[in-house]
Amino acid sequence: MPSLDGAGATIAGTSDTAAITLDTSVVGNTRLRLLIAPAVATFRPSLDATIVEHVKDFYIRYTTDAPTASTTISATVQITKTVRGRAFTRTNILYAVLRNHP
Repeated sequence: MPSLDGAGATIAGTSDTAAITLDTSVVGNTRLRLLIAPAVATFRPSLDATIVEHVKDFYIRYTTDAPTASTTISATVQITKTVRGRAFTRTNILYAVLRNHP
């Protein structure tokens, strides 16, 4: 994603890296994590945070076969948690217009 200056404007020619990962290190609690690695000149802070717990399924769909040409995405995350012997499941779908969209 574009790097940001102190006023929040994009910095030409440089970008920060963001990744969403599934963390399976805790048995029975797969977590969705957001990692941000900022470029040297950016004001965006680094981040390594759990954003969702108890993930059963996660996927991202792009509007084209080439992610760099996509203008929108849908992200689906299914969460399942067992409470007092009963499994509860929730599915969340996010639709987003990407910044590269005209």
